[in-house]
Amino acid sequence: MSLQDVVNGIMKSGWNAKTDSANDGFDNLKPGTYEVMLDKVNHASFPSGYECINFSFQVIAGENAGRKEFVHVNLADKKKDGAPMPDFVVSKNIKLLFKIAALSELQLTPDDLAGDETGIYERVVAKFNAGHEGQVMQMKITESPNKKDPSSPYRNYDFVESDIKVEQAKAPQDPFANAASDVDDSDLPF
Repeated sequence: MSLQDVVNGIMKSGWNAKTDSANDGFDNLKPGTYEVMLDKVNHASFPSGYECINFSFQVIAGENAGRKEFVHVNLADKKKDGAPMPDFVVSKNIKLLFKIAALSELQLTPDDLAGDETGIYERVVAKFNAGHEGQVMQMKITESPNKKDPSSPYRNYDFVESDIKVEQAKAPQDPFANAASDVDDSDLPF
């Protein structure tokens, strides 16, 4: 789709540049199960002091192919106010990190999570970026209620092995690969 096609689609939708939000029309992936490829991994650090490992997953099959989902894994053991982070939150995030690593053919150890939080993020991200991008897995998204902000439910992620192999996901798609050919040399004009 060209930029002109996108602009024409926006104009036909009735979007008003003066009054409507530029973010209208962006929706998260709906809860469900998706075949995804690990696209990028980086250490995200924000002015608020929040840090996390940011995983970018690209959907590789189905009607949402090409869309991305960003999964943040925070390994803080204390809240902003200095109170201890609930054990179940820390445990859930560690399990999620180890699950993504295992499905990315990366062996993490308890030693990888030793030291200060920033150092842990840098070390783990470097390991993922040493050839573990492009791994294919199945991502399941569920949502649960957020008591503080009911309009913004919590997104929960789980991952399992995919039936799609990495080679299939990375293989260029040849539109003529499965086409039947009834043409022989006598049909050619030369």
